[in-house]
Amino acid sequence: DLPGFVAAIAEHERQAAMLALQLEAIERSGLWGCDGSVTVGAWLRDHCRMSRRDANAWVRRARLLGEYDSFAFAAVTGVLSASQIEALSRLRNPQHADLLAEQQAALVEIVAELNVADTETVSRRWRDNATSVVEGDEPAEEPDRHLSMSRASDAVLVGNFALAGAAAVEVEAAVRIASTYEGKEDERTQG
Repeated sequence: DLPGFVAAIAEHERQAAMLALQLEAIERSGLWGCDGSVTVGAWLRDHCRMSRRDANAWVRRARLLGEYDSFAFAAVTGVLSASQIEALSRLRNPQHADLLAEQQAALVEIVAELNVADTETVSRRWRDNATSVVEGDEPAEEPDRHLSMSRASDAVLVGNFALAGAAAVEVEAAVRIASTYEGKEDERTQG
């Protein structure tokens, strides 16, 4: 049952958010060090049989949720997915702490309806702008991007574009796929 599976994943992620908050309390208490563990990540690896990567992800998530109430509430209530929280956890930086504290609720509103890729894009853009604000620079301007297409009278597609970043990569990949040589029967020239 597809809806049941989706609901179970959402519940699993809400429970994981609550566990992350418990981990943040464990880290803050210092109890993880009673057995000689050097870090809370090392404690997770030893006691919860986690890889370094997974333990670091749990610690990153726990610290974000413990520090920013809007992110914690959104994670525990299922407004944001675990993957969205992971993308937002990369914003946690001492240099941006005050700005992130001010803007956390607005960020939740912005990304709540987005997919993970778009959440990552928003996070990168926010981080770049936050760095500019903290350093006293003007935020970087959006690159000039446009794409226009139309059909000529003979049904030929004519277009004009200027693309940057991921959009440029996607168009290049599509053209590369479309122009792949089809063997001896392919009569197209490179042009």
